[in-house]
Amino acid sequence: VAGKVPEGILTRYSKFWVCSNERCSKVYWIGSHWRTIRKVLSSLKS
Repeated sequence: VAGKVPEGILTRYSKFWVCSNERCSKVYWIGSHWRTIRKVLSSLKS
């Protein structure tokens, strides 16, 4: 995924997923945005 994500992301995360659609090929990772989403969902369930 080098060259497809910012350098800082490569140093902070080790697990990445790449969209298998040839026209997409976006790279995804569980970053801080995911933790925020989980906190919001958890608070809604309470």
